[in-house]
Amino acid sequence: MSQSDLAVIILAAGKGTRMKSKLHKVLHPIGGRPMIHHLLDTLTTFAPSRKIIVVGADKEQVNKSVGNQAEIVVQEPQHGTGHAVQMTGDLLRGFAGDVLILYGDVPMLTIATLQDLLQARHSGDHPAVVVLGFEPEDCKTYGRLEINDNGALKAIVEYKDATEAQRAIRLCNSGIMALDGSVMFDLLDQLKNDNAAGEYYLTDIVAIAKDLGLECAVTVASEAEVMGINSRAELAEAEAVFQSAKRQKFMDEGVTLLDPTSIYFNHDTIIGPDTIIETNVFFGPGVTVEAGVTIKSFCHIEGATLRTGATVGPYARLRPKADIGVNAKIGNFVEVKKSVIEEGAKISHLSYIGDAIIGAGANIGAGTITCNYDGFNKSLTEIGKGAFIGSNTALVAPVKVGDGATRAELAEAEAVFQSAKRQKFMDEGVTLLDPTSIYFNHDTIIGPDTIIETNVFFGPGVTVEAGVTIKSFCHIEGATLRTGATVGPYARLRPKADIGVNAKIGNFVEVKKSVIEEGAKISHLSYIGDAIIGAGANIGAGTITCNYDGFNKSLTEIGKGAFIGSNTALVAPVKVGDGAIVGAGSVVTREVSADALAVTRAKQKEIDGWAASFRHKQTKK
Repeated sequence: MSQSDLAVIILAAGKGTRMKSKLHKVLHPIGGRPMIHHLLDTLTTFAPSRKIIVVGADKEQVNKSVGNQAEIVVQEPQHGTGHAVQMTGDLLRGFAGDVLILYGDVPMLTIATLQDLLQARHSGDHPAVVVLGFEPEDCKTYGRLEINDNGALKAIVEYKDATEAQRAIRLCNSGIMALDGSVMFDLLDQLKNDNAAGEYYLTDIVAIAKDLGLECAVTVASEAEVMGINSRAELAEAEAVFQSAKRQKFMDEGVTLLDPTSIYFNHDTIIGPDTIIETNVFFGPGVTVEAGVTIKSFCHIEGATLRTGATVGPYARLRPKADIGVNAKIGNFVEVKKSVIEEGAKISHLSYIGDAIIGAGANIGAGTITCNYDGFNKSLTEIGKGAFIGSNTALVAPVKVGDGATRAELAEAEAVFQSAKRQKFMDEGVTLLDPTSIYFNHDTIIGPDTIIETNVFFGPGVTVEAGVTIKSFCHIEGATLRTGATVGPYARLRPKADIGVNAKIGNFVEVKKSVIEEGAKISHLSYIGDAIIGAGANIGAGTITCNYDGFNKSLTEIGKGAFIGSNTALVAPVKVGDGAIVGAGSVVTREVSADALAVTRAKQKEIDGWAASFRHKQTKK
């Protein structure tokens, strides 16, 4: 059939109120694609000379979505399906070819069904009207197609007007038609609206055609093809039909689906033969999977290419422009975005790879992060062929690791990063007494007028405000140091340590998951975990917060201005009130009231001459 032979009218003026959506009904997706685009894609086989979509007043969404794929005609006000087709008069009067009348919310029609419909138009007596029928499991209140003894269409009988004998007919009206364009408007012009709804029904043209002595015919499609979509529930049913067909297609083409119903495909998913897909896998738009790939359970893949023999998952996320090479491996809890993973490369565990090129045969250790975004720009990470990246490595882009890179070469890259980081902080007003002995993490934040002595290590998640002093040999991770605080030497601050304004953490002190309020002091040899130390409190040497009983972590609270004597054990949960004093060597297990003294050590006992007697006995042995 040539382009000049066919025009297509798609009716899409329904309000779609049952969808309860601001999105036009025909733009709701099936398999990730607006339903009307499924229909337009099917029509490309027929190369119609005109495609016209009849919409209501809300034409902007449809117009934006279809672009130049179809002409838009507005039906406003809306007076029925016949009236909708009449709206195309300015475009189609005088057209003598075939006219297909379709519905934007009936997107599952196949090429074969439409071919049958058009072939029927040119068979036998060249019927002016060919109606597409179907035989549903439940005929409900569909209009019935009454056939004469010759198999021609005798009438469309609406359910409310049908006799019991007519209601027993299994062949129902889908509303889809093929018309002879040369007589279409002769039929449409005779439509009347003398019915309860005051509308012009397209189905009435069958009776008009019969009155004019024109033939009418029927072809038949499956119920699934002609299902209309008017609600979210029907949209889900259509999605299920689409997914079922897609799964069957892939299995017929040699793809193994371990649990087909748990796998979701997009309309444009491409899967090569001998691919194995485990359970609960989601394919978004733009995915191509070559032959012999293994995709393990619980993967989410969109916009990615998986080359022959690749293995992905379980629990992997591949984002747009992820290109997974031949025999490459992407393991569990790995996210790849806009990156090329070359042949045989492995990223086996818990890593983020973004804006990167990973060379053939490279091995990326667990916890590796490509730090590709500085808040303004995305930058490239390049890992050479056969390179090995050790676990928990942060690759701060732009950065390049050469082919077959050893740990020594990684150390060189680290040195470049550290040098730049140190220079940045010094440029911002931070004093580094021996810059090369200080190690920063990629996310370390240091305020101006801070002084950092030698041999200090910053792990992830550290924020240091202005005017802080950090003395030598400190190890700090996940902590916040407020303005004017002093830390070290030989201090360890662990995650969620919050050191307050002008607070002091001295030597051999470990703080973890604790708030040290303004001006508090912990000067020597103490462990403070899961605690709140009030403003101005003074914690003596050897103090231990006993925060763990073997099962649970509990809180220690020290009030403002409290004094904790040396070598005190605070057995949590416990609270020491504001201004209270705890005597040295105490084991505190109960609450100490504000301004009280707590002493729990035993009374001192002295035995005269005991030491001399002991020494004398020892010398005689």
